[in-house]
Amino acid sequence: MKPVDQTRFGEPGGNCFQASLASILELPLEAVPDFCNLGEDDWESGLNEWLNAFGLFAMHVDVTASGRELLRWFTDNAVALASVNSITTPGSLHSVVFYKDRVIHDPHPSRAHMESEPLSFDAFVVVDPAKARRAYVAWERRQIELTPR
Repeated sequence: MKPVDQTRFGEPGGNCFQASLASILELPLEAVPDFCNLGEDDWESGLNEWLNAFGLFAMHVDVTASGRELLRWFTDNAVALASVNSITTPGSLHSVVFYKDRVIHDPHPSRAHMESEPLSFDAFVVVDPAKARRAYVAWERRQIELTPR
């Protein structure tokens, strides 16, 4: 996980989800579509279509009693993108990166959401390990090509 901060704030228009996803995938912000602001009702389908290129699928889970247990189990082993109540924009949701049962990255520059409790989370599941590996190798090659000599 490489922290990426959001560049737009408020609702509508904030890009905390985009920044959290970029952080988890260790991609630059501009390499990740801003799914929440594309104007599509079913942005989660677009997200999973895009993640398919990486061999990944986002499984959305609401944090109920059983969901909280799943979150605890999942984040003991991997990072998740969690939705929390926004402190900076009351009445809205805010995306953060969750690991080991706590927020490890708040893309808002104030870091006001570091103690927030998740309402839901997206667990990233590898559905095609070979595709995930190929995407990583391709990304690694691009990094080498972009490195000044």
